[in-house]
Order: sequence, then C-alpha cells, then structure tokens
Amino acid sequence: MSDPIYAQTWYDENSIKPSKSSNFNEKLNRYDFAVIGGGLAGLVLSLKLSQGGATVAVFESKTIGSGASGRNGGFCSAGWAANPIKIKRLLGEKKAELFEDLGVRGFEWMKKQVSKPTYKKVNVKFGELNLSLAKFNNKDESSLNPHNLKKYLISPRYKSGLINKDSFQFNPLNFMRILMKECLENGVHIFENCSVLKVERSDVINSFELLTKSNQNFIAQKVIYATGGYGGLCTSKLDKVLLPIKTFIAVTDPLPGTLKDHIHTEFMVSDNRRAGNYYRRLDGDRLLWGMGISAFGSKSLSTIKRDAFKDLKSHFPNLAQEMSTSGLSFEYVWSGFMGYSRNFLPYVGELSANKYALAGFGGHGMNTAPISAICLSDFLLGNRNSLNSFNGVRHLPHYGSFGKVAAEIVYKYLSLKDFISEYRPI
Repeated sequence: MSDPIYAQTWYDENSIKPSKSSNFNEKLNRYDFAVIGGGLAGLVLSLKLSQGGATVAVFESKTIGSGASGRNGGFCSAGWAANPIKIKRLLGEKKAELFEDLGVRGFEWMKKQVSKPTYKKVNVKFGELNLSLAKFNNKDESSLNPHNLKKYLISPRYKSGLINKDSFQFNPLNFMRILMKECLENGVHIFENCSVLKVERSDVINSFELLTKSNQNFIAQKVIYATGGYGGLCTSKLDKVLLPIKTFIAVTDPLPGTLKDHIHTEFMVSDNRRAGNYYRRLDGDRLLWGMGISAFGSKSLSTIKRDAFKDLKSHFPNLAQEMSTSGLSFEYVWSGFMGYSRNFLPYVGELSANKYALAGFGGHGMNTAPISAICLSDFLLGNRNSLNSFNGVRHLPHYGSFGKVAAEIVYKYLSLKDFISEYRPI
C-alpha cells in the first residue's frame, strides 16, 4: 500500500496469526458499552468491562493493530507524553504526584502482561539506553561518559547517557493480537473493518444507536470514543481538542556482520532531545529507526526512506557508509498517527451524557493508555472516584489548521533548541 499510514510494516511479516473477529450474526440486541476504536486503550477498557460483567462491542475501522498501537517503535517505560514539570504546572504538586503514580502503575501493568506465558510471542527485552547529545554532570552508577558509551555503540554525536534496566521493548502487533484473543475469550465482541458513521439517540430507552459503514446497526447504553490520532468517520468533541500528528519509522535490510559493529547493545535506545530519535536492533540483524513528527501533509514512502537514511548517517556515519557501499538501505518504511492535545495529556472522562473519551496519549501510550482504560472501566463499573486524577485536566481547542501550524512551529522551535544545546560550549 502506497499510503505510509497503512503501509506494510516489519511487524506485519514477523507476527503471529490474528484471531478471527466477531461475526455480525453474533451481535446482541443491546450492549452495555460500545467502544469505538480497537487500539490498546479500547481493548484494555473492553477487557476490564467484560471481566466486570458488562456486555461490550468494539468497533475497529481497519483491523486490530493496524493503527498506532500495533505499528509503533515497541518501547514501553513509565511517564507521560507531558514531562513532570509541565504536569506539575498544569495540575499542582499534589495531583501531579498522583498522575505520575498512574504512569508507573500503567507501566507495571504492561510489564505484568508481557511476563505472562500467553504473551511469550511479544519477545520482550528489558533495558533502555537514554542518550544525550550534550554532556551532563550526573555521577550516579547508571550514567555513562563518552568512553563508557563505546561499550554500547559507536557514534560521534552522543556525549553521555543513562541506563534504565526496567524499561522494555517488544513486538506491539503481537501484543495487540494476543490482547485481542484475550478479549474475545472474555466475551468481548470485536467487529473489524466496521467504521461507525453516526451515533444518535435510539428509540430504545436510555440507549444509543450506532450506524456503521458495514450497514449494521447496534444499540448500546453507553459509548466510549477510543479513536486516538486516527479519529474516524464518526465525529465527536474529541476532534476539536486532539490533533493527529504523524511519526515515522523505518527498518533496514538485514545487516549481518555490520550492525553489531556499530550498535553493540540489545537495549532499546532513545535520546533526551525534545524531538529525538529512538531505535533498536531487531531479529535478523535489522535496525528499527524512529524519527521526527509532522502535523502537515503526507510524506511518500521514498521520502521517508531518504529522510531515515540521512538521519541515520548523521548519527552513525560509518554504518551508513558501509550500507551504501553494500547497496543496502531501508526495506520497510511507514508512518502512524498519534493523538495529541495542546497540553500533551489524554482526554479521559465524560464528553456528554453517557458518552466518554479515552484518547490522546501523545506518543507515550503503551503504559498510559492501559492505566487510563483501567481507571475509566472502574468508573463505568461504579467506582466514581477512579477518574479523580483526570478531573483537573483542561482541554483547549486546537482551532483546526491553525493548531497544525502551531504544532509544526513548536516542533521546529524545539528542534532548534536541541541543535543549540548540542553545540553549546560546556
């Protein structure tokens, strides 16, 4: 497929066979909950609701894992898209501490999931190397100076780094397919290739009718929008507060005898720039390379491939040279949408009577989406205090194209600050 948003990924050819989704003949006359969006947030929410005794239908416009949840870099760590300083400024010190604790709980939930025997195929590997293009004076045992960094990788740009042994990498598409199977086994009905066109009040008392592109109508008492950056044909208040932001990923040709000479570590690698890179070695001597964001337009596959090679060359010039000499490049390239709010925090809670939001995790959703889904499921099942941490989060409109322009300007500004920081004399 030529559209990078839905282009074939390396995961597509290196993942387990998906479960068969629900058949329309199985649909109930009425569901307790309808979840629009079958990403990580939507599936965790559905699983928890079903385990709590509710009837749940999930509507996914494509297939499970085809969106950001199944085509991301495969990194999982604690924290949120917004940094702790920003969260404290937005929510106050006390509530910020509770919010940060949620991020840790989400990470612990994910770590528990990937440790289950049924999730063995996600191929989890622990350890993250977080790098800096500038020197810093951290002297703890996890910090690395330029000399020590050479034990992990060979690059002229990195000046220092930190090791986090708790963070982990995994195959996100396998995770989504195993989670889908778990949902189905717990009674969740999952309808793939089933976009919701409209949600309107039903003739059935206290219920909504969902009109789908598949010419199937469904009745549900409550509706949750878990659409993320991909939005959908069915509009909601979320469209006014969440911007779809693209990110880009590329995977090299096999590099036997070459890759390990330059990137020795099997840790996942990221850097601390505001608009930095993330990468990791894959099976088969390949390198996954994540880079950049964009609020505008659509890069072609050839442009993403060119940009990825240019970016790789700026960090690992010798590796890039060896690849060029051998006629090797990037075999897979793709992009994906992330849902961003202006404050980088998700929208979790009520949109209007019996309609709820669960979206906007801003590129840091592999831990925050599950814990947000768990909090919302607890709320919907009767624990009215479970969303208290989200109550103070204000979401301002992004003003459409003006918001995209602003997002692009902020990204360029942050990139400039990164450049200045890298070359500022110490």
